[in-house]
Amino acid sequence: MSQGIWIFAEQHDGELRKVTLELLSEGRKLADNTNQELAAVLLGENVEELSKTLAEYGADKIYLAECSCLKQYNTGLFTDIVSDLVKKYEPSAFLWGNTSLARDLAPRVAERVETGLLSDCTAVEVSGDNLIFERPIYAGKAMIKASVETAPAMATIRPNIFEIVKGASKQSLEIIKE
Repeated sequence: MSQGIWIFAEQHDGELRKVTLELLSEGRKLADNTNQELAAVLLGENVEELSKTLAEYGADKIYLAECSCLKQYNTGLFTDIVSDLVKKYEPSAFLWGNTSLARDLAPRVAERVETGLLSDCTAVEVSGDNLIFERPIYAGKAMIKASVETAPAMATIRPNIFEIVKGASKQSLEIIKE
């Protein structure tokens, strides 16, 4: 059974991208509304220290992959690692910032784990057991609401959409090193 809302914790040179904090803030609300845990997926070299910040913004759990080979983004390697994590732990949803890295990586992961991906979303809400995403169409002249029927529901979310809010710091943050 799929469980957990995941956020891809995008970082560059050991600094988290702002969109990661936005997604954690919104993810915390979604996780609370669906009684699921909020997890962050963090890849890089010497980035474990960023786990504290991820916890401050609401993460219950961190899936951490550290290696000198992860210092710079590598499409194949990142795809392999993230896809394996998704297959192993089966989250119900996986949110990404709509950045150039995620626009390259998220569709590859979605294809590997055989799920759908909505891109460039501007809102997300809970409806029953599903997440409903809103995204522009026709050059922004209209908006549609859509969901992904397979797990995990994957979506890239536009930066600067959600307010950054520090969540309750977790006293027993779980870090799973892969």
